[in-house]
Amino acid sequence: MEESDGVLSSYAVKPNAVKQLQNKLEELDTIKDIAIARTKQLDKMAEPRQKGLWESIERLNADEVTNFEAWLNATSSKLHQHLNQLKNGASTSLKLGCESFGV
Repeated sequence: MEESDGVLSSYAVKPNAVKQLQNKLEELDTIKDIAIARTKQLDKMAEPRQKGLWESIERLNADEVTNFEAWLNATSSKLHQHLNQLKNGASTSLKLGCESFGV
């Protein structure tokens, strides 16, 4: 009896194990196919959004670009100012908290 015959006979003894492995393989193939289909679907959904965003930016005229830049700069400035206030408020709160403990 050759080695391959021994392998085959061990599977013949355990047909249930082979069937379970086949079922698991089929299940994993199905999961893989679903994942591939879902990835393709999500990629297709993302394409129009990206194109739409760039197309809308390309349609802005010079005045709109200037206004948008000014708005972005003002918003950025306000956010930095608010962040600094939060940082200062947090450090003040820490100082007050430490003083109440006699530190």
